[in-house]
Amino acid sequence: MQTAAASAAFWYLRNGMLIHARNGVQARPWQLILVIGAQTAAFIAMPDHGDVNDPVAYIHQSLPTIAGWLFIIFYQSTILALSLDSLRILRNDRRLDALCFRAGHALTALAATSELIGVTIWHFVGHSNPASRVTFSVFQMLFYPGGMLIASAYLLIWGRKIARTAPWQFRQRYLQHLLTRRNIPARTRQRDGDDQLLAAYEMFVVVSNHLNIGDLVLTERQQRHVERIGSAIDAGFSETTTRVAQ
Repeated sequence: MQTAAASAAFWYLRNGMLIHARNGVQARPWQLILVIGAQTAAFIAMPDHGDVNDPVAYIHQSLPTIAGWLFIIFYQSTILALSLDSLRILRNDRRLDALCFRAGHALTALAATSELIGVTIWHFVGHSNPASRVTFSVFQMLFYPGGMLIASAYLLIWGRKIARTAPWQFRQRYLQHLLTRRNIPARTRQRDGDDQLLAAYEMFVVVSNHLNIGDLVLTERQQRHVERIGSAIDAGFSETTTRVAQ
């Protein structure tokens, strides 16, 4: 279950890299099913070791067998292939979060390579030895920091999204407050997080309409604030248009 979950996580991470790179092509689910199926078949073929309850010890005792070796080979090869593909997808992206993604996937690719070497040495020698122990230590030193860098990249994306949408949410709520304090319905279409600029624009149009017909009266300070919001909306649409054109 752990290896299947990890394989699925890296598969979805790679799809996330495609989305992050604005690439419309995504891997098909049957590819993930095929990989997990191969891992499951190798696991089922592994011999029973009696009263061994520790999963790690069970895998280690199975490494001299073909099934145990193939189980880890399938698992780490999947991690390696998905990490390398993620690096390929983001190779030209210079954003800070993309740099964190690339560093994280580079570490996980190196970690998977080290693990592949280690289990192969263990399998053909027939037991643990200094070379295999070194490769497993390298795996642990690289894999978990790689995962932390990938998680940090997602935190950067989340923070950037908040920084982009929060100002528009505040502006929309201010405009809504101007209407509700006069008991004027402030109905606009519900928008998701990425459409907060459009939501603020729609609320601005509602406020402008009520100002024009005279049922909404603002103080001079409120009027200046509304005008600044209108200017910010114009600038926001101009920036969005420029970004799309690029």
